[in-house]
Amino acid sequence: MVENLFALLLFSIGSIHTYFGASGKQGAVHIDARVEAGKVLLDVVVVADAVGADGPVKLGVRPEHMELDDDGSLHVTVKMTELLGANTLFHGKLTNHPESFTISLQGVHPMKSSGQKMRFSVQAGQAHVFDATNGLRRTG
Repeated sequence: MVENLFALLLFSIGSIHTYFGASGKQGAVHIDARVEAGKVLLDVVVVADAVGADGPVKLGVRPEHMELDDDGSLHVTVKMTELLGANTLFHGKLTNHPESFTISLQGVHPMKSSGQKMRFSVQAGQAHVFDATNGLRRTG
């Protein structure tokens, strides 16, 4: 327990603004990605469907719109978990990306060790794609 609290403190010091707004709730993460042929790609992996022209985008995903998936396209190195009522928050980093990431799953999901590698996917219809230059959401 003390190790988890210490890890939370260390992790939070550097990245508190990534996760929490003024209300204290974890917020959406915006990831640099690109669209090719109607698909959002993170590196070379398809993450979601998209509309609009090919090119750079920001992929927006809310923590509660993720799911644990052994074949998931999002590879996350989990630094720590946090039990929050009936949910477990996973705090970590995406592989090959600087973005810190929080994922909220229903239920209790114990972590084997800090640095554990896990795979997640975005729930169908829950990826939000934004233009990388003007920030406007792509709709179609």
